[in-house]
Amino acid sequence: MSRNRFAEKVIVIPGSTSGVGKTAALAFAREGGRLVLSGRRKQRGEDAAHEITQAGGEAIFVQGDLANPDDVERLFKTTLDHYGRIDCAFNNHCEHENGVALTADLEEQHFDRHIQVGLKGLWLCMKHEIKAMLKQGPGNYAIVNSSSISGVGGGWPFISIYSVVKSGVAAFTKSAAQEYAQAGIRCNCLGGGFFDTEMIHRYFDELAGFLSVPREQLDAMILRDIPLGRMAREDEIANTVLFLCSRESSYITGASIIVDGGMASRYL
Repeated sequence: MSRNRFAEKVIVIPGSTSGVGKTAALAFAREGGRLVLSGRRKQRGEDAAHEITQAGGEAIFVQGDLANPDDVERLFKTTLDHYGRIDCAFNNHCEHENGVALTADLEEQHFDRHIQVGLKGLWLCMKHEIKAMLKQGPGNYAIVNSSSISGVGGGWPFISIYSVVKSGVAAFTKSAAQEYAQAGIRCNCLGGGFFDTEMIHRYFDELAGFLSVPREQLDAMILRDIPLGRMAREDEIANTVLFLCSRESSYITGASIIVDGGMASRYL
């Protein structure tokens, strides 16, 4: 693996057992980063860490549910025990199941789960990340949080709770960016559109069923709303995350970087 932008940097990625989180982890590792992966799916997480180490990189996996304060504390204790520091974080976790519904039809347990994972889980991770960075002293630290154009650009129909969570992610990011800029901690969020990932395809299946339209028809409708006419590849999103964590973006903080093929240009 090549060694350059992230040589010897320790990067924590909650939500990295598949999709964009895993792709970003592999990209960080190719550039010398030392990775800490986390998520609920033990086998997938261990496989991702193994893939990195087999290619000559460094990675460990810590299983946990990021809505659970004890699991989050264990993640960061393990990170600091193993590597001794944290330089960057890509907080990529979110609850995606049972989120498609009319606002008045949301089930309370599903509402609570989305808040616990997507907002409380984010806050818990940022709390540990920021405290570790502050303890390390002045430096060039970066936190990237995964939001969405449904959060950065306002609520979307049929996924109101997801939009609420992702709006909260953007607000947490902007607040923290202002609070910790003088300590050398930059905080930005990724306002993503539709990525060609397993999670997105599950969401499309759920939405097609909710709307009672064939999946092929839904896909065509969505692609018509994307000026570039396609969903993003995972590496296109991962490259943006690496840029926001690198010195190349040293004057960017508190920003919502929209990566959506032009969708938001219609209403923002």
